[in-house]
Formats: sequence, C-alpha cells, structure tokens
Amino acid sequence: RLVEAIVKREGHEVEVCKNGEQLLKSLKSKKVHLIICDEMMPLLKGSSIAEYLRKEPDYREIPFILFSAEENSKLFTDLLPRKIIDIYLPKPI
Repeated sequence: RLVEAIVKREGHEVEVCKNGEQLLKSLKSKKVHLIICDEMMPLLKGSSIAEYLRKEPDYREIPFILFSAEENSKLFTDLLPRKIIDIYLPKPI
C-alpha cells in the first residue's frame, strides 16, 4: 500500500489488482501508462505477466516496474537485459 499512497500523492490515478488475471482483464478496459507489479502475485507471477505483455503490441511499450522480496538472480540476469521489465525494486522498499 506504500507504493499506492506515493503514486496517488503525486496526483496519479491508481487501480489495485488482487491477482495477475485481474490485472490482465483490467488492461483490456483501461488506458494504462505504468504497471507496478509484485513478483509474487496470486495466479500469475509478475515476471510472467511482464513477459506476456512484451509480446502483445498493445501493451509492449507500457513501462513495467517489478518488485519482490524474493532474491532471484533471474530478475537481474534475464529480465532486465532483455527489457522484459524496466525497473526491479527489491522489497522491503
């Protein structure tokens, strides 16, 4: 909720999705300018969502910030260099 509060304080509209499937459904009905996603989302991991979106012409240009408490070198060695995600933030923030 900290990230949500910061983004709202800066004057941006925020939609919080409870799981990865809800996020993908939401994208179909809204114009999104930024995705901030947790790696450990229920139903779909944040990295899986990012990989899917990068393959979709309508969504591939949306900046994607992924955060996680998981210490996973794949996030650094694979996803960032291939530009699947734009920024990785370790938790706690």
